Amino acid sequence: MTRAVLALLALAACPAAGQQEVPRKILVVYRSADILEETKDVFYTPQHQRLEVALNWLGLEAEYVEAGGALPGPAKLSGVRGILLWPQSTHAFPDPRPLCRWLETAMRSGVRVVFVGQIGLQRKGAPGVEELDPDCTQALSTLGVKYRGLSFGDPLGIEMTLQDPRYIGFER
Repeated sequence: MTRAVLALLALAACPAAGQQEVPRKILVVYRSADILEETKDVFYTPQHQRLEVALNWLGLEAEYVEAGGALPGPAKLSGVRGILLWPQSTHAFPDPRPLCRWLETAMRSGVRVVFVGQIGLQRKGAPGVEELDPDCTQALSTLGVKYRGLSFGDPLGIEMTLQDPRYIGFER
């Protein structure tokens, strides 16, 4: 939970001092297939039940985006502060390639992306390292993460290759 709070603080960090309006919208990516309740309401997602209260406390508002549906285009991303993903398994998305391409585009346009828990972008039969498609490897690289596979000494299987000292490492 501490990692989740630190990740949320990274999303909330002000990009620059001044009197400009700062976007407050966080796109929260979820899969309705992961909701066990019959109603398929986002209320039953861990993102809503565990993270939205922290987002709201920071003055941010969550807007839920179905990963299997139409992802917001560049025009809609212009007013977005960040994107939050909390995949429920290593193979959370049946075909993560469109999601990875969308995340790559968002990050290149300056939108922050935060993963909570697992990366969840693996796909059975993918040609890349440990079932990770090249599109997803590129998206993680843009995020500053070097993916090393599912079975590695690091419990998350990742290594930070780029970090901004304003957001990472300041607590040490």
